[in-house]
Amino acid sequence: MDAGLFDHRGDDAKSIAHAVVNHQRMWEGRLAALEGFETAVAAALERIEAVGMYGAMRECLA
Repeated sequence: MDAGLFDHRGDDAKSIAHAVVNHQRMWEGRLAALEGFETAVAAALERIEAVGMYGAMRECLA
C-alpha cells in the first residue's frame, strides 16, 4: 500500500474516503470526479465501523 495512504489508518471515515478516492496514481484518475462517490464511500466506511464488515455485508444483501 502507498505509504501516504497508510498514514491515514487512524483517521475518521470521511478523511480516509477523501484520501483514497483522490489518490490519482492508484486509480489512474480521480474517482472524486464521480458525483457523490466520495460521500458514498465515507458512508459505507462509517457503517462498517458501526456494525462491522459482516453486519454491513448482511445489510447490503438483505
